[in-house]
Amino acid sequence: MTATFGENYRGIHNMANVKRGEVTVMLDKERTLKYTLNALAEVEDKGIDLTQLDGKVSIKTLRTLLHAGLIHEDPELTEIELGNMITFDNIQPVQEALAAAMGGSGN
Repeated sequence: MTATFGENYRGIHNMANVKRGEVTVMLDKERTLKYTLNALAEVEDKGIDLTQLDGKVSIKTLRTLLHAGLIHEDPELTEIELGNMITFDNIQPVQEALAAAMGGSGN
């Protein structure tokens, strides 16, 4: 199964500061995705080459990308806990928030 992100941003609750790589998304509570150098290093530490992402990612990669963007505000959050917050009911707006935070172009 792969996830596609980048089509549109209608599910984003609040574009916190997209130019700074920050987007607010509703999970168990309102959380802010933020992609700092440390967040991107976390992704690379998991073996994901960010230069090779083409808009379609595996579910595990999606979870890793989201986790890296959230640990700035909750260092104790695990990928398993995060995965339990995302269901078929909210996966699309979560994908859209991720795309926006990572500089996706939208429509």
